[in-house]
Amino acid sequence: MHRTLSFVVAGLIACSAAIIVVTSGGLPERVATHFAFDGRANGWMSRDAYAWMMGILALVLPFGVWLPAGWLARRWPNLVNVPFRDYWLAPARREATFARLEKMGMGMALLSAGLLAALHVEVLEANRRTPAAAGDVMAWVTGAFVVAIVAIIVTTAWRFRVPKGARR
Repeated sequence: MHRTLSFVVAGLIACSAAIIVVTSGGLPERVATHFAFDGRANGWMSRDAYAWMMGILALVLPFGVWLPAGWLARRWPNLVNVPFRDYWLAPARREATFARLEKMGMGMALLSAGLLAALHVEVLEANRRTPAAAGDVMAWVTGAFVVAIVAIIVTTAWRFRVPKGARR
């Protein structure tokens, strides 16, 4: 199950990046990529530069949060920084702790991939407008992303508390 889940998550991240690159072909040569608070475009780049940047970012960012949480924690456990580290990395709980950290990394990776895909969709929509302008969706997507990341952090902190009566 764990290996299958890893392949599914990796596949979703790769699909997200591929969709971003493929759909970037529909953008104008000069792409509005940055927008002021009021939605007006105030930053541009070439379509090819945008496609490369977003395609690479859509792979590097999600895998960049997943890899340290999963593989690196097992490889170098001395780098793991969780509350009550000695308790959670004791031999009896060590593997369960690493599995929990990897699941957290997967969740953050999927959220990152989703955020980049949503940002790309908003860039596509913004560049269809004349003049190019962002809509209100960007603020909602960013807000939802922040709430989800905070939920993961709070859940993880709650998970790594020491149970009452346990020896620290």
